[in-house]
Amino acid sequence: MPEIEYLVQNKMKKIKISIILNIILFVLMVFALYMALSGLSFDMTFKKHSIHIFKYFTVLSNILMGIVALVFAIREILYLKNNKEISKYFYVAKHIATTCVALTFLTVVLLLAPVFYKEKFFDAFHDANFFYHFLNPVLAIIVFVFFENTNKLSIKTALFGMVPFGVYSIFYLITAITHMSGGKVDTKYDWYGFFYFGVPIFFVLMIFMISLTFLISFILYKSNKKLYKNSN
Repeated sequence: MPEIEYLVQNKMKKIKISIILNIILFVLMVFALYMALSGLSFDMTFKKHSIHIFKYFTVLSNILMGIVALVFAIREILYLKNNKEISKYFYVAKHIATTCVALTFLTVVLLLAPVFYKEKFFDAFHDANFFYHFLNPVLAIIVFVFFENTNKLSIKTALFGMVPFGVYSIFYLITAITHMSGGKVDTKYDWYGFFYFGVPIFFVLMIFMISLTFLISFILYKSNKKLYKNSN
């Protein structure tokens, strides 16, 4: 009995922490979106801003994460009130959103910052991008892995985590090739620079990105499951 009581208390504690962190995730997403749309900088000045930020997977993935985090927090609050188990679909949605922002984080760290920012690597984390590229993804990973571990996820979840990027990559490809001239894509429509080294390299990068997405999704799934087992 003492062991069961400990497990129940531990579960309740994790849920409460998850609620707090998920609400923080939502608030950070809204604040970062405001910074991006208004051009607000950390030095409290207003710089260049554009409505076109919504074409970036970075922004879209963070918005998705923020919305899912808020919905998940509300569902957790209802669980604490009525003790009704949280559906696996909420956890699947959380896993998908977490995969998206984790992909954003690793893409910036492994590809965009070292290739395009080079010696100005940390410029990729200025202002709103500090939240989009670093803080929000890292916090989302911590919440999902350490405080939302469950036995409700299946191996298929790792495949579901690839869906948003798959859809986005099709949109990105169509936008780019429909604005191609002389074998080159207008930089305005190649906002991530994936066509910078030519079309063949683009497809190599896409294979790498899709593989990375699956790897991230699978690792998040395994980490979540492992911590669930360790807590029982």
